[in-house]
Amino acid sequence: MRGQLLANLGRHFLLILAFLCLASPVLAQEPKLIALPQHATSPFLGYRSGKFREMGKEANIGGWLVLNGARFRNSEFPELAKIHSQGYARQGFVATDPELTQLPLEPYDSKPDGQVVRGFAICPSRAICGDLIGSRMPFNLDTSL
Repeated sequence: MRGQLLANLGRHFLLILAFLCLASPVLAQEPKLIALPQHATSPFLGYRSGKFREMGKEANIGGWLVLNGARFRNSEFPELAKIHSQGYARQGFVATDPELTQLPLEPYDSKPDGQVVRGFAICPSRAICGDLIGSRMPFNLDTSL
């Protein structure tokens, strides 16, 4: 009886260990911080004829960060980190790691190789986009110039 119990415990332990080994890479995988390539553009949107529409002009958004839920070091983009920490504080969220800031997760499309081709991006610094820090714009790399 005791031998049977030990054998069952051993099998359960091996099953749990196998599950943890297989699941841990998936569970531990965090989205990568992705900056858009220099050729990325986004249409300017404006309110016209009762709807938001493209205005016929495009903005270069090269260097903007894809909103895929990735985290960045606050020291990399201090202005964006400050904007997000203020917004999170207004909503009652507290950062679990004061050195990192997590970007929002917006829907995005990617190719089978993992390259993101459509979604939303955010301006990370004044050096890249002037006073538009924290602004969000849609992008579609399949149609960018």
